[in-house]
Amino acid sequence: MKNNILIWGVILIFLLSSIIPLVSSYSSYETNKVYSIHIDDNGTLSGYVKDTSMNPMEGAKVRVYFHETYEENYTDSSGYYHVTNIPICRCSKNATASKEGYRSECVLLSINETTTHNFVLAFLGNTLYVGGSGPGNYSKIQDAVDNASDGDTVLVYSGTYYENVIVDKSINLIGEGKNATVIDGMENGDVVYIIASDVHISGFTIQNSSMYPQTPGHYGVFLESCSGCHIENNIVMDNSYGIRIPKNSNNNIVSGNNVIDSQHIGVWIGTFWEHSKGNNKIYNNVIIGGWTAINLDFSSRNDVENNFIKNLNEAIMLTCSENTTVVNNVIENAVNFGIRVYLSNNSVVVGNTVRDSTTPLKVFVSILLLGSSRVTVLKNKMINTDDGIIIDSSDNNNIVENTIEKSRYGIYIRYSSKNNRIYSNNLIDNVINGRDECNNIWNNGKKGNYWDDYKEKYPDAHKKWLKGIWDTPYEIPAGDNQDRYPLIKPYSKSKPYIHPLFPQFLEQHLRIFLVLRYLLAL
Repeated sequence: MKNNILIWGVILIFLLSSIIPLVSSYSSYETNKVYSIHIDDNGTLSGYVKDTSMNPMEGAKVRVYFHETYEENYTDSSGYYHVTNIPICRCSKNATASKEGYRSECVLLSINETTTHNFVLAFLGNTLYVGGSGPGNYSKIQDAVDNASDGDTVLVYSGTYYENVIVDKSINLIGEGKNATVIDGMENGDVVYIIASDVHISGFTIQNSSMYPQTPGHYGVFLESCSGCHIENNIVMDNSYGIRIPKNSNNNIVSGNNVIDSQHIGVWIGTFWEHSKGNNKIYNNVIIGGWTAINLDFSSRNDVENNFIKNLNEAIMLTCSENTTVVNNVIENAVNFGIRVYLSNNSVVVGNTVRDSTTPLKVFVSILLLGSSRVTVLKNKMINTDDGIIIDSSDNNNIVENTIEKSRYGIYIRYSSKNNRIYSNNLIDNVINGRDECNNIWNNGKKGNYWDDYKEKYPDAHKKWLKGIWDTPYEIPAGDNQDRYPLIKPYSKSKPYIHPLFPQFLEQHLRIFLVLRYLLAL
């Protein structure tokens, strides 16, 4: 009897020792507040800033832009900087290094826990003026460029300049404002032709290259054998082709431009049948009208991000262009294709929106994989288009977490496409949610896809408790494929939430359990 009293006394002590601290600690927290178990979601960017002679630059500012805000840091005497608190997510970040008297350098980077990048800033040099009423100002842009040296800035005042400009030096060519400073090529060849690296052009309307069929067609901006060029914040309109970066040019940035009503292609990278290094970044542009918005031919490791594209036949086209990222673009009213990936492997198509806002015209195919392998199609939204995702003669691709609504076909796989894995997609209000004429895998071993017509097809199916799936596979039309784990609800990836006191609570009760087990074994 005494032993039983002793055992229950010990148990009572342990219970009180666990409950009292938990209650007192819990009272210091807001009971209606939710905390995430995921504590650290930030990364860093660090490195060195030097001048072109490789001397360290003290006091240079490095700023990283993200989600409509930024973090920054200044370099020390060794040129070292360290920017913290940068969110780790799928979007790239614009990192800019700057110092007064030097040309700023910006790059697009994917941030992880410890990202590093070194910047090299060039001295700005002298400023030459075009237009305006100042003494010694040039009347033609070309005259100022001819008299400039590497590192100089040619500042052009507002007005319309009827000329074809050849830039053969590493300079900044800056317009007073893109709506009021116009370079007009008079339909005679290329408007701006660049044959030097590290050229920065911004603040212009660049218009009226020669047009097809009077000529083979020329370009608003053409980059020939150059790298490190920035074409930013311009209006490029009414040209046969907007901006051209051929095979012998790489590591260039095209950002913040409005490319309007190009006769053929808005931004064209690479050269057909000739492979190029690529490494160009096309982001934050608005491209409206024309035949194709962005075309990549035989050019690898390019980034196409955060562009708005509207009213074209084809939006984003990849041909034999590997290791390419197509991320967070918005496409409206592309008649033939939203995103076409043709003979292009090891690429990602992530977070894009393809939608149609006109009637009866629809986007014919939102995303087409044609003869491509190891492509990840992730988290895209396709709304009110003719077909959602078509996989044609393509193997070993991943189609994950996409939402396809109000289309004819949601996902259609055909022509000897095999070993593609399709899961966690939402197929809603499509005429035919899925069709697979080949052999593919419609789950990841635990989860399949959400089919809004599931209950209609399988009225006697039952829910699997705590698993979020139905007990009856979904038969994919046109073949022998099944979704073995169809989802009960539309897929929505959310982080688990937990109160910060829960680990303490769990640890204390585990201790009680072990003590009880020991005492009862006596």
